[in-house]
Amino acid sequence: MIGVQELKDYEVFADLEPGELSLLAKMAESIQAREGEVLI
Repeated sequence: MIGVQELKDYEVFADLEPGELSLLAKMAESIQAREGEVLI
């Protein structure tokens, strides 16, 4: 799980309400990817 504050750091999530951020944070996970790696 990613923290709500971490999501707030991304401009793409700036307009989400606190409840929406909380829900998204529960579903999200942080990963490491190499340059050029395809993410889906």
